[in-house]
This record gives sequence, structure tokens and C-alpha cells, in this order.
Amino acid sequence: MLKELRVRHFAIIDNLDIRFGQGLSILTGETGAGKSIIIAALGTVLGARAYTEMIMTGSDQATVEAFFDIKDHPVTEELGIDTSEGILLRRSISRAGKTRAYINDTMVNLQSLARLGATLVDVHGQHEHQSLLASDHQMLLLDYFGGMDKERAAISEAYNELSKLNTRLEDLHLGSRERAQKTDMLRFQVDDINAAGLSEGEDAKLEEELEILSNLTHLNELVESTYSLLHSDEGSSIEKLSGSVS
Repeated sequence: MLKELRVRHFAIIDNLDIRFGQGLSILTGETGAGKSIIIAALGTVLGARAYTEMIMTGSDQATVEAFFDIKDHPVTEELGIDTSEGILLRRSISRAGKTRAYINDTMVNLQSLARLGATLVDVHGQHEHQSLLASDHQMLLLDYFGGMDKERAAISEAYNELSKLNTRLEDLHLGSRERAQKTDMLRFQVDDINAAGLSEGEDAKLEEELEILSNLTHLNELVESTYSLLHSDEGSSIEKLSGSVS
């Protein structure tokens, strides 16, 4: 059961500690007293979506902690987290938009936190989801009731290993396809080179021709200038030679 809830800098709550005893606990208060905010804080530490708007004005971070007097939980066993002294959940939200989740001071991803949180608290209210309707939760409770925790953990580990092997196999198939495509490309390039009929020393000859062609414009200008000096321009060399002969 939930034994304690600690809320720091969350919405309008600066510092709040709630300890729950045995039996029924009731939170009462007028509208705006913060009852819904307490429920929202509890949902946040259980893995619900968090927003930076939840951080109290003037604070850089909001933190919510919840302690449950529950031991030997199947989800924490799968995660390899010791819960012999109970389960302590902690969630922090920073102004930068980063959120961190912990189970018994072990950092976990949000998916693991939400998966565990869904088995610890069931919120009943208008438009609220009831976890007993979820097939995954039903199977978890059934395995837990039947004392199949170790078998469930073993199957989960085997399934994770199988998933890794399938991913590795898919990578190998992908690598094989990529190698085949590269081989086809190289074969095409080799055929293209062979079809070109290249000969030894041809590259030097081509470079020489390229250099000549690169200077073609300059050579044309020189030829035209020379022709003008010989024939076209007034006082050309041919004209002067003709005058000298006559």
C-alpha cells in the first residue's frame, strides 16, 4: 500500500509530506485547495506525462516521491531492483524539460516507471483509465497470483535475448543485400571500363590532348593576330613587301 507521498515545488505546492495509515484515507477541502494537484503529483511519480508548467513559479525543479510498503514485485524483479525494504519511486522535472525517474534510487526509463506504477495505484474517476481492463496488467496479476514470478522473469529474459538475435540476424541480411548491391555496381563499372577499350599509356596521351585543347582559344587568338599582321591590317607585312618589290 501507499505509505508516504512527498511533493516539492509542484504547481502551487511548495513542500508537502503526506503519511497514510491503515484503512481508508480521505482528502477533503474546498475548491482550489489543491486536492487535484495532489492526485496529479501522484500520477506524475507513477509515470504519467509531465510538463514544465507543473514546476512551481520561482523554482527550477519539481520533485515527487512515493513510498509503497510492497516487497518482491515481479516488475522490479525483472528490472533487477531490490525491493526487500519496499518500493520508493521518485520523479523530477527540470525547467529545461528534462525528467528523471528512479526506483529505489536506481535510474530507470519512463516506460519502466509507468509499467510499475500501473500495478501500484488504480485511479477510479470520471474518464479515468482502470488498469484492470488492460490485458497486460491482467496477465501480470495472474502470474503474480500463481507464484510464477521466476518463470515470468526467465521468459522475459529469453524473449529479450531472442529479440536481440533477431535484430542481429536482420542486420546480417541487410549487410548481405548491401554487399550484393555493391558487387553489382563494381561489376558494372568493370564492364564499363572494359568496353572503353583503354590501353597502356593512354592516360598520358589524353592529358596531352587535354592540355592542347585547353590552350585552343589562345592558339586561335595567336593565329588571327598573325594573319592580321601578314594580310589584313593596314601596313601589313605583305603590303610592305609588295611595295618594296615594286
